[in-house]
Amino acid sequence: MAIYHFSNQIISRRKQQNAIASAAYRSGEKLLDERTNEIKFYKRKVKPVTHILAPSHAPEWVYNRQQLWNEVEKKEKQWNAQLAREINVALPNELTHDQQEQLAIEFCQDIFVDEGMVCDLALHRDDENNPHFHVLLTIRPFKEDGTWGNKQVKVKEFVNGKEQIKAVHTPDWNTKKKLFYWREQWAVYANRFLEMNGFSERITHLSHKDRDLLTLPTIHEGFVARDMKRKGKRSDRIQINTERKDYNNVLVELEIVKKEKRIKEQKDQFIRRFTPKEKKQLKDAAKVLRIFLNQESVQTRKAQLDKWSTRLEFSSESVDTLKKLNRIQREREIVDKVETILETEANRFLNHYYSNVDTNSFSKEQKMEIVEATIARNKLLSDDDIQFVCTELEKNQIERELHLLLNHRPQFVLGIKSEILQATQKFDEIRRRHQIDFSDPSTIQKFPQNILNHMQFLLQRKKEMEASLELMNQLYRHQLDEMYPHWAGRHYLTLEEKEYFVMAKEYYGNTITPDDISNP
Repeated sequence: MAIYHFSNQIISRRKQQNAIASAAYRSGEKLLDERTNEIKFYKRKVKPVTHILAPSHAPEWVYNRQQLWNEVEKKEKQWNAQLAREINVALPNELTHDQQEQLAIEFCQDIFVDEGMVCDLALHRDDENNPHFHVLLTIRPFKEDGTWGNKQVKVKEFVNGKEQIKAVHTPDWNTKKKLFYWREQWAVYANRFLEMNGFSERITHLSHKDRDLLTLPTIHEGFVARDMKRKGKRSDRIQINTERKDYNNVLVELEIVKKEKRIKEQKDQFIRRFTPKEKKQLKDAAKVLRIFLNQESVQTRKAQLDKWSTRLEFSSESVDTLKKLNRIQREREIVDKVETILETEANRFLNHYYSNVDTNSFSKEQKMEIVEATIARNKLLSDDDIQFVCTELEKNQIERELHLLLNHRPQFVLGIKSEILQATQKFDEIRRRHQIDFSDPSTIQKFPQNILNHMQFLLQRKKEMEASLELMNQLYRHQLDEMYPHWAGRHYLTLEEKEYFVMAKEYYGNTITPDDISNP
C-alpha cells in the first residue's frame, strides 16, 4: 500500500561527505573525483533509473553528472561547506514503474527545478516492496547568464545599539517553511497520480497527532531491515512496526464507528454543485496545469504565467522561446476557463445558501473565497465573517503580488524608492551616452537590440517597483486599520510613516502610540 516517507538532509564537508561520492552512490555510475583522482563507484543489484533536470538558464554542462558535482566541489571553498541537499521519497507501490517515474519527474520539475535548482534524480527498486527515489539538489543558485550565484549575502543590522553582520540566504530553500511546503506538495502530487490511475489510497504529510488519530504511526523500515527479516534475523525496526500494527488493529472497530458518524455528518454538509461537463473540464485542466484547482492556486498560477511571460520578452528570439510563449498562452486560456467555471459554481452556491445577501457587490475572487470558507467551516457565514474573509483575501492577494514583484526579497520603502531612482538614472545615463532621441526613430534603429532590451528592462523594473509601493501602501493601510481602529490620524500618514508604525509593532511586539511619531 502507499506510504508517506519524505526525508531531507544536507550533504556537507562538515560531516566529511563528498558530492561526487553521494552522486555515484545514488546513480550507480562510476564518477571521477577530480580533486583526489579517485573513481567513486557503488555496485547496485538493480540499476537505478536516473535523470538530470535543470532550469533553462543553467549551463549545458550540468547535464553531465560527473562535471556537475565536480564543479560544485570546486566552487565551495570552505571546510564546512554545504554541497548539496538530498531528498529521499517513498513511491506509491500501486503505480507501475512508468507511472512512478513520471510522478517523480513531474514533482521534481515543478517543485525544485522551476525554483532554480538542478535536480539529480535516481529511482531505486532494489526492493520491489520499497520503491523510492533520491534527489540531489544544488544549493547554490545559477544567475540568468548561467554562472554560479551567491548562496547568501551579508547584511548589517543593529542589535542593542551595536552593528552586527548577518548572513541572509538569497533563495529561501533552507527555510523550514519551504521544507514543509515540499512535504505537503509531495502528498498532493502522489494523491493526484493515485486518483488519475484509479486507486482510492491516499497519503498525507501530516502526523498522526496533527490528524487527531489514535493509531500509532509505523516507522520507515528500509532495505536493511527487510533483508534481515527475509533471512530470519531479528530487526528492531520490524519488531516496532509489528507491535504498532497489533495495537492499531484494536482500534479498527472504533474507526468503523467514526466513519459511520462522518458519513452522517457529510450528508448535512454544504456541497458544491458542478455540472458533469464542468467536472470533466476541471479534471482535464488539473492534468495539464498539474495543480489542485481552487481560487488561491488559480491566482498563483496566473501570477506565475505573467512573470514567466515578462522574463521571456527579454530573451533572444528563438524557436525555444516561441514554444515557451505558446505554452504560456495555452495555460492562460485554460486558467481563464477554470476561473470562469469556479465563478459560475460560486454564483450557484451563493444563490442557494446566501439568497438574502447581495452577491453582486462582491468580486469573483471574493465570491470564491466565501464559498471556500463556508465549506471549510461547514456553516453559513455571518456578515462579520464575510467582511473578515474579504479583508483577509485582499491582504493575501497584495502579499502574493508583492512577493512576485520583489522576486522573493523583502524590501523596505526607502530601499524600493532608491531602486526606482537608480533605474531612472541608469536609463537616462544610457540615453544620454548613446544620444537616443525617442522622438527620432533614426537614433533608435542604429543601436544593438541588447542596449534597447536593457533600457526596456529598466523601465519594466521601475514600473514593478512603483507598483510594489502602491501594494505596500494598501497592505499597511489594512494593518493600521487593525492596529488603530479609532485613530483617524492613520489616514493622513505618509507611506514611510505607515511603515514606521507597522515595523515598530513587529519589532517591539506591541503597538506604539501615535505620539511616538514625534520622537522616533
